[in-house]
Amino acid sequence: MSAQKFQVVYLLLVTFFLVSQSTANRCVYRGPCKVDGDCKKICTFRGDDPNYLSCLTSPPLNGQCCCKHSNQENVV
Repeated sequence: MSAQKFQVVYLLLVTFFLVSQSTANRCVYRGPCKVDGDCKKICTFRGDDPNYLSCLTSPPLNGQCCCKHSNQENVV
């Protein structure tokens, strides 16, 4: 019984950690772009991290900038 309780607690902790990580900083997809440098002009909204700009060039987000955004409440 003790091992089962440990597994349940472990599973809850892992789930909490994954959820907190997935909601902390997310990409806001904007475009169009061809190279990472294009995203410097696109990722200029309030809350965008100017140090993390990435142009996604593979499907399904061809030509979209991943603008890392720290506050999802202000996303347009």
